[in-house]
Amino acid sequence: MGVFRRRTDGDGSRDRSSPGPGHSLIVTGGARDVRPPPAAGLRDLVRPATVVLLLVPVSMLGATSTGGRFTVVAATAALVPVVATLLALGVLPFRLSYLWLALFAGLLLVSFFRPVMTTRVAPPVRPRLADHLDVLRAAAPLQLSRLADLAGLLCGLALTGLLIASRPHPRQVARVIALSGTAAAAYVLVRGQFVHARLAGLGCNPNYLGCLLAAPLVTAVGLTRYTRNPRWLLPAALCGLALLQTHSRSAFLAAAVGVVCAVFLGRSWRAHALLAAGLAAGAGVAAATGMLGRLSRHLANLGAADRTATDLHASNGQRAQVAELAARVIADHPFRGIGYALFPAYAQRSPGFAVYLGTHDEYLRLAAEAGVPALLVFLVLFGLGVLRRRPGELAMPQAVLLTYVVLLLFANPLANPVVGVAFWGALGCLLAWRPCRAPGPSRPSIAVRLGRSGDGRGGAPVPGPASSMQEAGSHARH
Repeated sequence: MGVFRRRTDGDGSRDRSSPGPGHSLIVTGGARDVRPPPAAGLRDLVRPATVVLLLVPVSMLGATSTGGRFTVVAATAALVPVVATLLALGVLPFRLSYLWLALFAGLLLVSFFRPVMTTRVAPPVRPRLADHLDVLRAAAPLQLSRLADLAGLLCGLALTGLLIASRPHPRQVARVIALSGTAAAAYVLVRGQFVHARLAGLGCNPNYLGCLLAAPLVTAVGLTRYTRNPRWLLPAALCGLALLQTHSRSAFLAAAVGVVCAVFLGRSWRAHALLAAGLAAGAGVAAATGMLGRLSRHLANLGAADRTATDLHASNGQRAQVAELAARVIADHPFRGIGYALFPAYAQRSPGFAVYLGTHDEYLRLAAEAGVPALLVFLVLFGLGVLRRRPGELAMPQAVLLTYVVLLLFANPLANPVVGVAFWGALGCLLAWRPCRAPGPSRPSIAVRLGRSGDGRGGAPVPGPASSMQEAGSHARH
């Protein structure tokens, strides 16, 4: 797992964010970058980071087989005690992010087991969770639905913690997300169904399938930039083709934001100024020539499929109504919410609405169901990953999180392992590469305990490529 060794910069100060074996931080012009991962081999197949990253394709493609989602939840739950034991023994360094994850999970559990309302409203579809656990066969459909949502969200939090502990390279995370999403796109293009001329599949409706495909598209574009390999445009094109078939307006917007971030994050302010100037000039030309109206109508038709303007207006109106209802719930129950995964049943019981419908907004859902404190803790976790300039390839998982900033405004994907796994994977990668307090003399690193040096084979540390300032190997050993 990740090894954290104490190093010194050129000015003699300690570096508190040194990576583990196989990774180096290159300092050039005051900005730190992560070196490319070493060439993959048979030894990499048993590394902890590889084992954890295997959960990403299992999650995305789990709906293709019976019990796929249950498998990823069970596998994640089995790995958590191992990491917790290593933390307790001091083998892994403790990180503040674990406390935020535990606090968020605790607030969710309190809202789940101590709801402020009870109801017997049944969801329209019975969850398949009871098909894999005999003890749940007699449970009420609503409780099964709530338990499935809670298990999915806790699984995402556990995956984040596992990635923090194993500390995978950001390019490896991006590759896994891009390739898993490409496989999902190919599957739905061949085996998917069309619902009102909109592509659906993998157990997802068209909107959620669009959410699933947006992140792999963004990471494929980012890999094209950072690897300088145009072959990554093929996965991007395949994901984009499947995304177009979903006709999901929110997914289109999120993918556009993510692609712009993947291309421009980490560049100089001049590049950002040129982007802003180009967009302003393009908008001005379109408005002057009358193309702006035609372009907006074309974009509206792209997201409409066979839905009429009346259908789209009714959909927008229903979303606005459910958002108003969620705001009233937050005002009435600001601290604890009404109980996790109870909002659809509450909406069906509400006079004037009477529809079993979620909030279609993850921020509103957390505040309405688990309380405003739970939303604030989630935003802290989110901010720890995204509110910092990320050098080099760390910009790829940051672009994924910024894609989800948009997606979470229009859907509730976090409790769905198929749709939310890219979010938790990117968040775990970014939190893993945050500065960490190096182990003190009383707690030596794993490499020192095993008598190994930087390359893990007992030899000299592996140096990075030449640069004006360079950190390679361990400048200060315990």
